[in-house]
Amino acid sequence: MLSTCDPELPEDVVIEILSRLPVKSLLRFKCVCKHWYTRTKKPSFIREHFNQENNQARLLVHHYDFDTDTYVVALFPDKTLKGMPSIHEEIDYLHIPPAMETGIGSIDGLFFLHNGLDDNMALWNPATREFRLLPAPHSILPPYFSTIWHTFGYGLDNLANIYKFIWIRSFWDEQMDNPYPSFVVAIYTLGSDSWRYLDPLELPNRAIHSSLCATYVNGAYYWLSSENGENHSVLSLNMTSEVFREIQGPDHRKKTWVNLTLYNNGIALFLCQTDMVLQFIIDIWVMKEEGCWTKLLIVKPFPEILRPLGFWKSEDLLLESGCLELVLYNHDTKETTGLGIYGFFTYCGLSIFSYKESLVSVKGQNED
Repeated sequence: MLSTCDPELPEDVVIEILSRLPVKSLLRFKCVCKHWYTRTKKPSFIREHFNQENNQARLLVHHYDFDTDTYVVALFPDKTLKGMPSIHEEIDYLHIPPAMETGIGSIDGLFFLHNGLDDNMALWNPATREFRLLPAPHSILPPYFSTIWHTFGYGLDNLANIYKFIWIRSFWDEQMDNPYPSFVVAIYTLGSDSWRYLDPLELPNRAIHSSLCATYVNGAYYWLSSENGENHSVLSLNMTSEVFREIQGPDHRKKTWVNLTLYNNGIALFLCQTDMVLQFIIDIWVMKEEGCWTKLLIVKPFPEILRPLGFWKSEDLLLESGCLELVLYNHDTKETTGLGIYGFFTYCGLSIFSYKESLVSVKGQNED
């Protein structure tokens, strides 16, 4: 075994070699060298390892497997999506526990999982095989308040170097038989293992919608907001200051179906509509800077497409077809490729994620 004290191999060279290894190999070294193990737990090394050029993003797909009658996760290597045969791998250790069938991610290799309107929530790192259930926050509303709807977000507080997880809920007052007028916002901090509440979020007559992916950009998380399905805006929360901001969306037809997503590490919107012959048309807008929207492209017509799922790299769109298959569409060549994975009815469809391996611990124990 090479020693970090070996004069023929300086420590910075050893660290450079370690940073290029897959997570699976680094986990084995926990029992080989205490110094290496300690080094790989430092945030500086974790960030360097995550950003290595050879740690390429892969497409992670959560879908229904008809053979096993369960939801499973498949990984597509990047080369598979560039003209190679669409052979994916089903990996046993990537199966999401049955009670956690909904999730958002990934941010720095971490996923946030939850189950319907229950208080069951968890953090998951597929690379390290860590899975951690989160405690439920104490209630600040009377027991006759019931949850109508909720959404989540998470990201890194760059100043404190800690991950925060956001839970936004709307409630129904069963005694007054009307909705609670404000959104209730709770924040969980990784490491402290505790929840706390922000001041009620006042957005009269507006709804907040979940994004197609984890829309975390430059220290802030973003959600789509609307008023009766119109007048769309983008709501952001700065992870450090914990202050919300509302950003007006682009002008568009009133009854357009809108989704929030990411494009080239920036915020983007899918504005979906049908024309006179019921063919699917997608206007794609990107936010160059806060409040400044530019139409990137128009994708049409698509009679066989059910819905957009997100971008893959910058040239391709991932879509769910009318027969619920995951398809890749290149907007430069106008070519469509089926990837051989299917959803299960529209409400249990496909979920896609851009995923890179990470050493970030769901226990919040990475420290300098």
